[in-house]
Amino acid sequence: AELISLAAQSNISIAAVRGSPRMFFTSNGQRTLAELGAIVDFNKALAGKSSFKGVMYDVEPYLASEWKVDVASRRAVMLEYLAALRKLRSLLHTRAPRMWLAVDMPFWWDKDELQVEFRGKKKRFSEHVQDATDFVVLMSYRRRLAQVLTTAQNEMKYARQNNRVVFLARVLHLVLRGRQH
Repeated sequence: AELISLAAQSNISIAAVRGSPRMFFTSNGQRTLAELGAIVDFNKALAGKSSFKGVMYDVEPYLASEWKVDVASRRAVMLEYLAALRKLRSLLHTRAPRMWLAVDMPFWWDKDELQVEFRGKKKRFSEHVQDATDFVVLMSYRRRLAQVLTTAQNEMKYARQNNRVVFLARVLHLVLRGRQH
């Protein structure tokens, strides 16, 4: 709570961050919703301006073995991910409407082979994810700005057409005390 208060005094926004490859699986749904409920309760206990502005999820479901089994298994994981986002969005809308919901998303979720039908609409997985969140952070895994922009073309186009927000992440090459990181 002290960090959040100090950040607010300096006009710095703080978000809760959660992530695990399986946390959006249906089998973990109740625990994931309970964790978000606890975040909301904690946030409500804080004084006004000194609170979380939202929740960022860095889930990476493609790291789960189920993603890699076959197309049907991957599609099932994608549908569970989208259903979880909808439930999280609903909880925030009901209990903490001023908090935003965001996810980190790899650049390759816009591939045509990752199209999936969800809630009666067939779209690229990345487009469904954008629809279910307040914004996404697109992980390009690239160092050069031109490469970052190239990998983000589909997501940025969809965002412009649908009044969505995409933040672009870029890999930085750092040299600290003579060591590369």
